[in-house]
Amino acid sequence: MSEQLHRVGERWQLSFHRSYDNPPEQVWQAVTEPGLLGRWYPMTVDSLDLRPGGAIAFHDEEGNVVSAEVVEADPPRTFSFDEFDDETGDHRIDLALEPDGAGCRFTFTHTFESGDWAERMEEGWEHCLAALGELLTELGAERS
Repeated sequence: MSEQLHRVGERWQLSFHRSYDNPPEQVWQAVTEPGLLGRWYPMTVDSLDLRPGGAIAFHDEEGNVVSAEVVEADPPRTFSFDEFDDETGDHRIDLALEPDGAGCRFTFTHTFESGDWAERMEEGWEHCLAALGELLTELGAERS
């Protein structure tokens, strides 16, 4: 088991921490605007209603629709949603941003029912978070 994977009650969590030079508002934009979210998240974002209870519609690589529901959206601090799909069951994504000087500290947590599934997802999330870092570098350069 990796350092990122922890058991929490009956569920499993993968947690990743990153520090970015970008201010929290810019990272918030990258994680909540559909066009930007779709550039690093593993699915295309068709629609996103940021209100608690709001719907999110994703498309995976096979063209399947994956639905989600916003649990919390507190700009530019927290964004959480429950994702529903037949393969993995219900699971939650929590994104938290904390100011850190001129930049921010980002925590990404994915909570699953299955530890086996969570272990399989770890490498994929590492890849996605690397893509987020590249996107943030691009956005930071555009604002300079």
